[in-house]
Amino acid sequence: MSSWISRHASFYAIPPLGMLRHCLPEASSLRSADRNLTATQVIRLAGIFSTEPATLRRLTFSNVAPRFPTPDCSQTATVLLSLPSE
Repeated sequence: MSSWISRHASFYAIPPLGMLRHCLPEASSLRSADRNLTATQVIRLAGIFSTEPATLRRLTFSNVAPRFPTPDCSQTATVLLSLPSE
């Protein structure tokens, strides 16, 4: 979503956040547009950009499963070193 807004902003020679706030005055950042759009905001943006709400929703990271935490490698090494050797 943010890259799409940025391309539109570039076309009109305005900052991307300016374009986003023109469309959604309550939006706080481009990242929030990628991750936290409400159904009402999706419908509003779809109307502004002349596209279907479903198309617009696919441009966001909404409803994407969160990343798994990165394992602590030091703990993994400790476990491996404590295994009996053959």
